[in-house]
Amino acid sequence: MAALLLLLSVVAGRWIWYCIGPTPGAPESESESTSTRRVILAEESFCGLVSGFALSSAGFFLLAHFGRLSIGAVSASAAIGVAVCLFVCQKRRLVREALAGLPQDLALGVVLIGLSVLFGALLPPIDTTVAASDSSVYLANAHQLARHGTILHHDALVAEMTVEEREVLLGNRFEGDHTGPYARFPGGVPLVSPSRDVVSFYFYHLFPAWLAVGLETVGDESYLRLLALFGGIGLLSLFFIGRRLGGTALGLSLCVVHASFHPQAFFSRFPSSELLAQALFLSGLCVFLRGLGSPAGARGPYVRLAGLLWGAFCLCRVDAMPFLWLGLTVVSLLPARMGIRTKDWAVPMLTTLLFASMAVYHQLANGIDYVGAFSPGGLAVMVSAAVAGRRWPSLVVLVVLSAAGLIVHRCDPARPRCAWVYAIARVFGLMVSAVTLVAFLRLLDWSLVTRHVQWIAMYTTPLVLLVLCGGGLVAVLECCRACPVPGVAVALAFFVGPALCYLIDPMVIAQQPWAMRRFVPVIFPLFFLLSLYGWQAGLRRLFGPRPAVGRAAFAGLAVAIAGTFLGSSAGLIGHPVSVGAAAEVRSLARAIPEDALVLIPDEIAGLHLQLALEYMCGRDVLLLPLGHDPGARFEKVVKGFLARRIDGGKRVFLLLTGTPDVADPLVRHFQLDERFESTLSFEQVPFVRHDVFPGPTVVATLRSRVWELRPIRGTTEAPRSASVAEREGPPPYRVPIPNISAAAAAF
Repeated sequence: MAALLLLLSVVAGRWIWYCIGPTPGAPESESESTSTRRVILAEESFCGLVSGFALSSAGFFLLAHFGRLSIGAVSASAAIGVAVCLFVCQKRRLVREALAGLPQDLALGVVLIGLSVLFGALLPPIDTTVAASDSSVYLANAHQLARHGTILHHDALVAEMTVEEREVLLGNRFEGDHTGPYARFPGGVPLVSPSRDVVSFYFYHLFPAWLAVGLETVGDESYLRLLALFGGIGLLSLFFIGRRLGGTALGLSLCVVHASFHPQAFFSRFPSSELLAQALFLSGLCVFLRGLGSPAGARGPYVRLAGLLWGAFCLCRVDAMPFLWLGLTVVSLLPARMGIRTKDWAVPMLTTLLFASMAVYHQLANGIDYVGAFSPGGLAVMVSAAVAGRRWPSLVVLVVLSAAGLIVHRCDPARPRCAWVYAIARVFGLMVSAVTLVAFLRLLDWSLVTRHVQWIAMYTTPLVLLVLCGGGLVAVLECCRACPVPGVAVALAFFVGPALCYLIDPMVIAQQPWAMRRFVPVIFPLFFLLSLYGWQAGLRRLFGPRPAVGRAAFAGLAVAIAGTFLGSSAGLIGHPVSVGAAAEVRSLARAIPEDALVLIPDEIAGLHLQLALEYMCGRDVLLLPLGHDPGARFEKVVKGFLARRIDGGKRVFLLLTGTPDVADPLVRHFQLDERFESTLSFEQVPFVRHDVFPGPTVVATLRSRVWELRPIRGTTEAPRSASVAEREGPPPYRVPIPNISAAAAAF
């Protein structure tokens, strides 16, 4: 089923691609060799594939924004889109050309399917339903979207609370957590305002939207296999980039070295936005370089498609915005001999600006405010109060941005009346670049830069790191020659900015391998590209009269680097998923009535078990601070709320990893009757200190007892009888609270 859908997407992408540009791409010269023509045709098929990838990403995001993400809406949107593209192709008499490319499209689809299957077999995804920080939040968001189609939603349990109860029970009690002043669940589920029952999800939402579509199409058992698709698109992009800059040998070597690196292997298995962001960026760069290699009059479709892919990149991660604009600004300043025109960099700049505007509006409209980055702390609440639940503001924003996109599409720098559009792009790029660089450079501390370089060196050897840096230096020198390769200069332009800034401050919790996440989407793949290109160019010059020796030396170098990388990443490759955490959580949920409330102590909030029970299993869950005295007001409010639920005929359960002695605020007012014991096993990713090499995933076990809260019978004292309080409980399983506040350092 998944393979068939992927093949159809590849074929449909050709129609979309032919609608973007005036004419279909073709080999530049009739005298080109058969192998070169075949590669060019494959690149055209790849452009069709990523056209569908870009528009699917934008479509899923918009459907989620409007609260209409469902398999029916996706199918209807896809059918309408294909019909429109077919009509346009027929009107422009391109149907025959599209059908002629069908064999190449099908071949590419088969290659992508095979690559995804191989990728999924070697790097199977980890089930991060619980105990995986931001990843657990992404999966909960995906299940919410798959069940209800919306991010901003009304919470039934919150609706039962008074304003005072929301303020007391849902005030964010976790220091360093940036979810918001009120949190339905800390770590990523904010309550927009205590005056309403509206709840949202933190982070950027393109990745969970893709996962939600996967849940609806291939089911709960296989939806995480989408990571293999993203990884396959990223590898194909790298191959075509390497093939364009240095031939097939560079393309293949680049893929092998890149896939062997430990951080890449880890984030290929760990469900988070890094792999999707990497696929969007690299596919956009591939198309952009394909356009630069075309005659000036034929570049338009490629730079527009690159803008769409990078625009979707802006919907995936907030750090995509400043660093894309910084890279495009550097590209705009490259010497004229590179042959880069104003429109080549300005169209992607303005397109990504429009996508970024939609992304920022989406965040604000969903009650999410990246405090300290773009806006004052109270702006999100004010905007949400004005637009949440109303469709017309979003429609107005969408129409305005679409109209602006049409203006960008039709502008020609040769026309004087269009000069202002490109002036905006120039000024905007320079301003954002200056602000970004100043924001990081003012934090410059060489001791921290050294520490961050050591983080990277931990995953290789000093010799290999020196070799890679040497190759990168040669690539820089190649760019300074009289006749440089524009593609290498462009890759360097996109590499320098984020590499410099994130070596100064990676803005992430200093735990391995989590600390590598900022480097995965852009920095590492471009670093390997520049390094291997430099070595290939250097060896070609060194063994000029004997090219075969140079090729053999380059192949040996690439194999040696990949072999060194495999030495540290071998524990990740082929390691099967031994425990399905989702199935374990569902087994626990089945033992609890559907209309019951489950209480979970704050002390194990870092597991994010509450997210899985709430959004995957449909159980109402509430976190409570039971490990310490929460204060008289808190205890009074908790007592009143729980008593009202119990009096209304709804059952309340308490999940404890120890004895009820830790639940004094509840034991003083309710009788606790033990119902059952639970054992929850899950695959846990060990996040270790920043200077420690991470080990493989391990199987952890949470042993707990579930108690039911009942009204105290008679007037006797609180039930601390031997049958309850003195019974030995299982040892508590505790996750450090800092794990739930990864959002504090995450974009």
